[in-house]
Amino acid sequence: MQNVLTVVAGYLGKISLPGFGVIDIIEIGLISFFVYQFMAWIKFTRAYTLLKGILIVLGFILVAYVLKMNTILWIFRNLANVLVIGVIVIFQPELRKALEQLGQKKFVSNIIPFDSGREVQERFNDKTINELVKACFDMGEVKTGALIVIEEEIRLDEYVRTGINIDGILTSQLLINIFEHNTPLHDGAVIVRGNRVVAATCYLPLSDNMELSKQLGTRHRAGVGISEATDSLTIIVSEETGQVSVARGGELSRGLNSKQLREVLVSAQNKKVVDNGKLRNLLTRRLYHEEKSEIMSIIVGILVWLIVVNVDDPIITKGFVISDVQIINEAYVDQLGEMVMQDDRENSVRVYITGGRKTHNRLTSSDIKAVADLQQAQSTDTDPVMIPITATCSGILPENISVSPQNLSVHLEKKVTKEFAINVTSDDSKPAQGLEIASLTANPEKVRITGPESLVGKIDSVSVDVSSKLDGIDQDTMITDAELTITDKNQDTLSSNSMSYLKFDNNGKVNVTAKLWKVRSDIRISAGYTGEPAEGYVVDSVTTVPETFSVAGSEEALNNLKLQGNTIYLDNENVDISGKSNDVEKKVNLSELLPDGLKLTSGSSTDLWITVNILPEGSKIYSFPTEDIKVKGLPDDLQLAFEVADIELKVQAEEGDLSQFDLKSVGAVLSMDDWEEGSYEVPIKISLPEGYKLLEDVTAEIKISKVSNVDSSSQ
Repeated sequence: MQNVLTVVAGYLGKISLPGFGVIDIIEIGLISFFVYQFMAWIKFTRAYTLLKGILIVLGFILVAYVLKMNTILWIFRNLANVLVIGVIVIFQPELRKALEQLGQKKFVSNIIPFDSGREVQERFNDKTINELVKACFDMGEVKTGALIVIEEEIRLDEYVRTGINIDGILTSQLLINIFEHNTPLHDGAVIVRGNRVVAATCYLPLSDNMELSKQLGTRHRAGVGISEATDSLTIIVSEETGQVSVARGGELSRGLNSKQLREVLVSAQNKKVVDNGKLRNLLTRRLYHEEKSEIMSIIVGILVWLIVVNVDDPIITKGFVISDVQIINEAYVDQLGEMVMQDDRENSVRVYITGGRKTHNRLTSSDIKAVADLQQAQSTDTDPVMIPITATCSGILPENISVSPQNLSVHLEKKVTKEFAINVTSDDSKPAQGLEIASLTANPEKVRITGPESLVGKIDSVSVDVSSKLDGIDQDTMITDAELTITDKNQDTLSSNSMSYLKFDNNGKVNVTAKLWKVRSDIRISAGYTGEPAEGYVVDSVTTVPETFSVAGSEEALNNLKLQGNTIYLDNENVDISGKSNDVEKKVNLSELLPDGLKLTSGSSTDLWITVNILPEGSKIYSFPTEDIKVKGLPDDLQLAFEVADIELKVQAEEGDLSQFDLKSVGAVLSMDDWEEGSYEVPIKISLPEGYKLLEDVTAEIKISKVSNVDSSSQ
């Protein structure tokens, strides 16, 4: 027995399971299909019994072959030709019939019927629609209230349980009898499922939609409520008016006629036509009633395919694309102070392997390695340098492997090292509210880059962007292993291909320390002036634009600023007004005026305008509110808005004393004359008390727009 098992195991060991693809699966499927068709045809013929006997004989011969029963095999070989003729004679009637069927026009359609039979699927039939329409309008004529819920996709079992089970075929007489006054089932809703009335006197949830008319009663609110909770269709017949309404998706449609109701029901019917042809029936019959035959046919198909692929293993040549050729022995040129570069890293090659089908089925590109040995280069003095490519694959002899192209083209360049400062950026970073980034420091602050001379010479700057790492931080933070970005002299970032030729200290990664400062707003500037204005003129005031701004600073600097009343005094930026009779302006850089430990917040302007207002003696500048200006002649369809809150009045006392001047005595009028929509600078008519005059005409910036119409009906 042990010897028999050993022999069988030896034969089984020679059978391999090759890899297979889509085509192989299709082959197995076709073989299984034709085997099944043959079994289905012969099963009901007299040849079926004979076939089973032949299979037993073939099984006996197979055992004899495995166990090397040479005598039996000799008898079989000599009787083989006779047995083939005998099979043809035995199966002559069946073979004749099969060939006749093969010649018939409808043979293919009998095996694979492609006719498309049709089947109609629907929630309920047309008779149910007719009965519903008739019942609703019959009840509407006599003002019999009704509430009918038609189930769709969502089952209404929880509402069915609240009523009384009916489970009757839906007819107009049944519905009219249910909702007839003083009957036991008239109160509540009827639930319809398909063509049957499932239950009556069912309780439904009421809608809390406040937009529903107050004229509607509980029946209508229940119909809308169930349509809001489910996808059902609800028909409501009003007891007061006899009107037929429909609720669906929380929307109520009132006063429908019979045609409109029918259209709604046809839509809810969801009638569709599905394929119910012979092919579907065939597959269903064979799947559920002939499982044994189908399983047997699949097994036979797989066995036939295995035997063929193990016996028939043709020698073929197949190409594999190797995307990355490994360059080895670079130290050979490194000692010469040179580096290897390739044009756009185009180092993919095609490797051709010759072998049997079973061999190719198990191979993938990952099994193949392609290398280019610098020591095998014909010469390193040429440009480009041609390096022979060698491909290897486990289990494949070298003579069965070829490569195209046979050489790898590379360039040799001088290797150089250069040091660059690291610039840290954080353009879009947003720390926690009330904080600003004071400084960003890279560690190390410089990086050494080694690479080909032509590539290193293109480098303009080295930076690291940590914007995404600083969002929301509320304390000093260290960012580790931040990656460097290399920019060339055209301000383009180096590609990953170019970066692969460069070597960096610390593998091109640095640590960045972010230091935070607190923000303080409403900071003011105190500026002065030197000299004296022209004779007869005085300084009215010194103003700055902007009046206030925000800064960020260290704790010590902010404390010092607080002691000064949050005011920065400009001792060295005094405006020279010597001999001037008009206002004098001076523009300064605000960021340069801040003390140590302070800086402007991000987004702030660095421009600061200092203005010394100079007026004739006995004059003063007053701020007059624009809201006190009287507007005359404004059309009803237009509205006016002032761009500023105050306007300046330069007032001079002719006889009176400015200390007695009262702004409440000033009159300001804006007269409208054919103005249209838009922005304007308009003159303002100012009237002053007796004894005072204006030094300058007064204007104001306004914006005119259309008055927005408010639809009172929507309120």
